[in-house]
This record gives sequence, structure tokens and C-alpha cells, in this order.
Amino acid sequence: WAGESGWIDRKSKTQGEQAGDKTSIRLAQCIIRKIRGIKLSGKDTIGGRVSADILERFKNTICKDENGNLISLYHWTTEIFEEFSKGEFGFHFGTLKAAHDRYLQTKEEKADISKGIYKEVILKDEFYESLYRINKDITQDIADEVYRKIRSFTNLELIQANQEFYKLLYGGVEIPIQGDRTYTAYLLDKNNIENNNFLVANQYTIEEYKTKRPDVIIFINGIPVVVFELKNAMKEDTTIENAYNQIKNYQQDIRSLFYYNAFNVICDGVNAQVGTITADFTRYMTWKSKNGENPEDRFDQVDTLLEGVFRKDRLIDLILNFIVYQHTETNTIKILAGYHQYFAVKKAINSTKKSLKEKTRKAGVVWHTQGSGKSFAMVFYTGLLLKDKEL
Repeated sequence: WAGESGWIDRKSKTQGEQAGDKTSIRLAQCIIRKIRGIKLSGKDTIGGRVSADILERFKNTICKDENGNLISLYHWTTEIFEEFSKGEFGFHFGTLKAAHDRYLQTKEEKADISKGIYKEVILKDEFYESLYRINKDITQDIADEVYRKIRSFTNLELIQANQEFYKLLYGGVEIPIQGDRTYTAYLLDKNNIENNNFLVANQYTIEEYKTKRPDVIIFINGIPVVVFELKNAMKEDTTIENAYNQIKNYQQDIRSLFYYNAFNVICDGVNAQVGTITADFTRYMTWKSKNGENPEDRFDQVDTLLEGVFRKDRLIDLILNFIVYQHTETNTIKILAGYHQYFAVKKAINSTKKSLKEKTRKAGVVWHTQGSGKSFAMVFYTGLLLKDKEL
């Protein structure tokens, strides 16, 4: 059974299949025997408990499902865990169950990872799997160094840590290898959006300075990039500003979550706004257009924000191309493009390409009102011009 499906040891320096690996087969046999009610043999257990090497391999092995996707053993063993908990089987059930709850049940189910308390804000299994998928030739040693590097921001101020991570997210993580050579590992696949892992977690509890439970977190490749704080519009004493205040509290109490944060969403069920970790309440913006159409006088703010921002390709586009850090004499401000800047710049890029192709020297005109962010729109526009391979 283990040999037929194929096993991959995530600790190996190559990512070659280890079909027939003895320890993996022993692990599979342990599981099958338990399901079938077969007593475990002495070589599978030590003092009535699963031997240490079996337990360790359980934590660090991923396999292929019937569709060829890489999945952790945690992803398909819910019923088996329940069976273990009822019987005399000697697993350290509580520890494994807490770890299991943290990850997806299967790639298809996308089960909620809402139960439990976690000190790590990066989903390690999802992160490693994505790192191997995006960087085909990466070794285990380099992957471990990448993981270590993106978790080494504890001595920096929050905005400094956030900017340092943004540089890694955009340009890749450079790891020294032999001699003067470096290996650049990319955390996002910019060219193939579907090669990234998108996960939405509800009520994900984090234990740091205090224990907090943000309402919704969006992870891309195991990295928490967006935090939602939601309030109930039916409660008269609750406003969207309460959601903003809760986000600011999170930034103090579970600050490591915001090392990786692109932006936040606050919502009271009627109003929905988006802003960065440095934005005060007045700088949180309503996203008023789904696809660049003129805003209507009355529209569903929640629906428009979700459809206008959270398409997979658009979310990555916003993260990589429409965020800037402005440095002043006293502080650093993180700025996310507003809906009008985003759609105006995208249309301006298309118009520029058309002008160059037709040699008309007329890219068009963008009309702005005073204070609408013309300078930043031009920064985003110039950045995209420099990045575009066609130009």
C-alpha cells in the first residue's frame, strides 16, 4: 500500500520518491492493523507505544493522494485519530490531535483549522509544500534556511519587520550556497497563480503575549497575508471602528502575525474597509468597484470588496505591485492602493502598450481630484512599466 502510492520524506535533501521506504511501510502497517483490529507486533511498538522513529516519521512524512497531490498524513487520518482515541493504542493522542487540527483534512475538503491554540503563525506544512512546488530544485537544507530566515524578525519594530518580509516576498529569499553563489527561493509563484496555495481560516487562535482569535485569516502558501475582523451590525453598541480597534490590539498582542501582513479588512456586516498596519481609522478605505466600473451611489460594500480584491490573481497583484512604504523623518507608513488607483493604473498600462504598438504617442489621460493620490498612482504606474517584460 505504501509502495503503491509512493512516499516522500520531506527531510530528504532531494525530493525523490522513497517508495518502499521501510519506516513508512511500518507506519502504514501500524495504521492498517489498528483499523482492522490487528494487534501490533513488538517491532512496531515500544512498551505499548508506537516507537519513536515511527512517531517522528508520522510528523514529517507526506504522501501522494489518488490524484497525485502531495498531502500530509494529517490530511486524511481524522477517522483514524478518532479510532486511536477510543482504543488502547498507545499514541500520545492529545499532541497529535492538536497538530492534526492545524492543517487541512484534505485538499478537496479545505477543512476549517479553527480549533486549538498555536504559537506559530506560519502554517509550516503548507509553507514547505509550496516552497518545494514553486522552487523545483530546492534542497531540504535551503528550505530550512528559508523558513528560519522569514521567522527572524523578532528584534525589529513591527513596520520594519513587515517591510523586510515584503522585500523577501517580492524579490525572493537569497540563501548563500557554495563559494560566492546564492540560491533564490521564491515564496509566491507570480507567473502561475494556481500554483499557489490559498487557504482561509476561521477563528484561528494564536498564543503570544496574549491569546487572541482573529475572525478570518487568509494564508497564501502558509503565510498569513490578510486579517479580517468582523463585527455584528445587529448590536447597537458595536461599530466598524470597534473592528479597527481590535486589529490594533492584535498588532500589540500577537504582533508576529503582522510581520507578514499585506493588509487588513474591517467590517460590521454593512460597511467594509481595507487598510494597512500603519493606517489610522480614517485611512481605512471602502473598495467601491469590482472590475473598474464607475461606483454606484448605493452598493453592497462587503460583496464589492470581496469580489473586487479577493480574486486570486488580483490579490497577488495587489500584494506585489500596489503596496509602497513611505519613509518620513519620524516614521514609516505602509500604503495600499485604493480602488481608483488600482484600476486607473491597470487601464493606463494597457493604454500605454496599445500606444507603443500603434506608435500614436498617446497613452491617454487619467483624471484625478485633489487629494486622491495622484503621486502614488504614478509610482505604481512607473513600477509596472519597469516590471513589464513587453515594455
